[in-house]
Amino acid sequence: MEPEHDSNASPRPWTSLRALKRALRLVPVWLPLTLAMFLLAAPLGAPRYSWFSQTLGSRYAPGDQVHHLSVGFRTDHAEGLRQLDAWSGDAAAFLGFLAMVLGVLAAGGWLQVLTGTGEGSILRRLAFGGARFFWRYSRLLIVSLLVLGGWRMLVYGDVWRDLVLDQALEVPAWDRARLETLGSEALKYRLDWVQHGLFALLFGATLCWATYVRTRLALHDGYSVLVAGVLTLWMMLRHPVRTLRPMMGLLVVEALIVTGVLGLGARVLDARLLEGGGLPEVTGLFVLGLLALLVGELMRGAKYVAAVEVTRGLVKPVLRPDPWHTIGGPGGPQYPVDDEAEERYGVSL
Repeated sequence: MEPEHDSNASPRPWTSLRALKRALRLVPVWLPLTLAMFLLAAPLGAPRYSWFSQTLGSRYAPGDQVHHLSVGFRTDHAEGLRQLDAWSGDAAAFLGFLAMVLGVLAAGGWLQVLTGTGEGSILRRLAFGGARFFWRYSRLLIVSLLVLGGWRMLVYGDVWRDLVLDQALEVPAWDRARLETLGSEALKYRLDWVQHGLFALLFGATLCWATYVRTRLALHDGYSVLVAGVLTLWMMLRHPVRTLRPMMGLLVVEALIVTGVLGLGARVLDARLLEGGGLPEVTGLFVLGLLALLVGELMRGAKYVAAVEVTRGLVKPVLRPDPWHTIGGPGGPQYPVDDEAEERYGVSL
């Protein structure tokens, strides 16, 4: 098994904030990726806009159907809405697949910029990293989906029914779906919260593990997803605080921004729209959606920045001298790289 650092030095504090600060400075990375993700919505939104524009025409009062579709409108156009929803579902599934592919490319681009030594502009290295790691990260995506599928079967399948419902709570087989034989309705709700919370915890841990696996593959230029996955799992089990703490910090920041700030703004605009608002409120919701995409991409980059720092502190590099912190030919002088620099060519003599 790959050796790890046994340094007694304590980890650098505030890894989450430092990672977010560095990700914010990499505008040429997160801005085009955000725009690319935003453009995926155009093929889905344009046909719907065209259909509603032709259907509404001058037959309805201005703003009559802005906030929600009335019962009369749904009745008059039930068949058209059914066909539109069916088409939108198929298109959304395909666009979701494209979003996953874009996420794989974005991961390779971020890690190439953060760990690579390619030449040229940041945009060029971003594209190079997406192509370089695409197949490796695609295999990791498949493995991650299989792991998540296994967790779902574990939490929502026979294991949960046998261990929790049958043995722990003694729920009869005929009542497994509705749980009417439990002592109280509150117990049923608490049981649902535990079940969903457990799956959310396993889901988040799997995504965190996948982030560290991608980082290890990039730092070591590895090709085996299974080997990197096992080594990463061992690293996380040995150092749960150092590996999970920065990710939890970034998760809290993301939740505060998206749920607190953007979510509150969306609720205010939605309430104003319900009272008879118009173009300003719709435009505001559009801007908030774009900001949510931007925050998501920034947080993706910050997680990779934090994962690179943590992995470098726990796992020994493959080569000597340390290729993560020095430049220079073998046998010659080695110059330390300034980790805080935007480019990887900054040196101190």
